[in-house]
Amino acid sequence: MARPAKYKNADDLIRHTTPYDGCFNWHESTMPTPVVSPFNPLAQTLGTNSVPRILFILCRHLPASTRLVRRCKSPLCVNPYHYTEAGNVLKQRTALALSGQDPHVLLPHQESTRHIKYPSDEVLDALRPVLPEHLAMLAVSANMAGFDGKKIEVKLPDPDVPVLVLKKREAPVSTEKPSEDEDIDDFFDLIERSLDQP
Repeated sequence: MARPAKYKNADDLIRHTTPYDGCFNWHESTMPTPVVSPFNPLAQTLGTNSVPRILFILCRHLPASTRLVRRCKSPLCVNPYHYTEAGNVLKQRTALALSGQDPHVLLPHQESTRHIKYPSDEVLDALRPVLPEHLAMLAVSANMAGFDGKKIEVKLPDPDVPVLVLKKREAPVSTEKPSEDEDIDDFFDLIERSLDQP
C-alpha cells in the first residue's frame, strides 16, 4: 500500500516552513533550492517540483515567465511574495496595473497554452491556502513586499560589527636545509651567472 502524500496543498507546504524575518524558510533542505519529490501529486498536477513556484501559482497567479526571481537573501525562502517573475514579464504586468487593468490576469501569450500547462481553476482553487493563520501571513507579506517585491527590506550590516576580519599569518617555515659544504662565494656566483644570461 502506497504511503499517503506529505504535501497535498499549499497549507501543507507552508506548514513545513519556519517564518523568520518575513521569509518562509523550508525545513531541512539538502538541495540548493527547496523542492518536493517529482512524484508528489501536487508537483505532478502543477508541472513543477519547485516549492517557490508551486506556492507562487497557488497564492498569487499563474506565472508567465519560466523562471522566478528571488528578492530576499534567504536561499531557503519559499514565500511567494519574495519572488517575482522575470523583468520583461514584470514590466508587462506593471503596464497593465498603470492602465487600470488587473496585473494578475493571463498575459496574451499565456492564453493559448494555459489549458496545456495548468489544471482548471476549480482544481487550483482546491489547492490554495485556506488556514486563517497562513492567509494572514501571506497578506502581511504581500503588503510588505509590494507588487514587484522591491519593498522587501534588505538589512544593512551592523556598523559596530566588522565586515572583514584579517587573521595574522604565520611566518612561513622553510623546510629546506642549506648544505654545509656550500660557500657564500658559490651563492654570489650563481646570482651573477643568472644576471648575465639574456
